[in-house]
Amino acid sequence: MCSVTDGSGKASELFSSKHQRTGTYRLRFETGEYFVRCGMETPYPYIDVSISSTVVCAPVMLNVLFSSNSEKSTDGTKI
Repeated sequence: MCSVTDGSGKASELFSSKHQRTGTYRLRFETGEYFVRCGMETPYPYIDVSISSTVVCAPVMLNVLFSSNSEKSTDGTKI
């Protein structure tokens, strides 16, 4: 399933109750396309993040911080 974040950065349709199942998910952030639209270059065409869900309907919050030449997890460690 593909989903696009809205203006507030949420992909609410992705985790709606209609689509929720337990399991492991890979989320791909198309960062290269974003930077091209901003007129910038980046060595990262995308960032993949894997998450596991063992509870249906559990809220999920994932923060990904990135710049054109680096990316970090929310605890500040380089990934």
